[in-house]
Amino acid sequence: MRNIFLNNLSELHQLLGGFSGASVGHSNQLSWVLCKPNHWPDSVIGNPGIDGIQEVADKMEIGLLPPFLVVPLSEIEEQLPLFRQNGLREVFRWEAMSLKSADFCPCNEIIKGYEVKSVDDEQILNDWIGIIKQVLMQNKIISEQVLNGMFQHPDVTLMVGYFNNQPVSAGMVFVREGVAGLYFIATLSEYQRRGLGAVLVSRLIQDSFSKGANEIILQASVAGKKLYLKLGFIPEGEISVFWKLGKY
Repeated sequence: MRNIFLNNLSELHQLLGGFSGASVGHSNQLSWVLCKPNHWPDSVIGNPGIDGIQEVADKMEIGLLPPFLVVPLSEIEEQLPLFRQNGLREVFRWEAMSLKSADFCPCNEIIKGYEVKSVDDEQILNDWIGIIKQVLMQNKIISEQVLNGMFQHPDVTLMVGYFNNQPVSAGMVFVREGVAGLYFIATLSEYQRRGLGAVLVSRLIQDSFSKGANEIILQASVAGKKLYLKLGFIPEGEISVFWKLGKY
């Protein structure tokens, strides 16, 4: 898997962790953000290698590193027994996908009563976080400092989709070195499978390309992969999230 997937995610986490005063750091092929318990972001990103798995797990155990490790699955398949021996359990798996402008198949469907807006004031920001908390982060806290940092930073774009003036969908894009990473793509359950998410994602993609991005990347869930394939994304491998047993 190409480095751009974890690099973009790592840079986003480092940026947002800095807003909240979290402990951030780099070591060899790893980066991390250590927040308060149950706050986001709170992950180690990268492959510790065979010689580093136990050290990472031990530091997670005593709270020197966050209890989540994000790693390309293809790079650690032979190391999985060591992950298990050190109490690291896989809890999520995503498909890394990428898109070039020439392959983009935008969703131009006009849905009556549906409008996508950029987050440019506090009310829309509150609508954005309301959707994200309800759909994606019911057990995590995003601090006010992180939210304000996201809202104000020029490399971050937030959008909200409104159906009959009600906020129902949300998404974010983070651009760094010509690569635009899509994150936090969410639609309220009662409004899913109506094409609203496709319109929102298309708008985020179009906005990113218009601002000079050369490539769009994302980590797709099983449910979302079909949508992204229709938009022109191609799969590039799987990314796994491992959790240190017993930690928050």
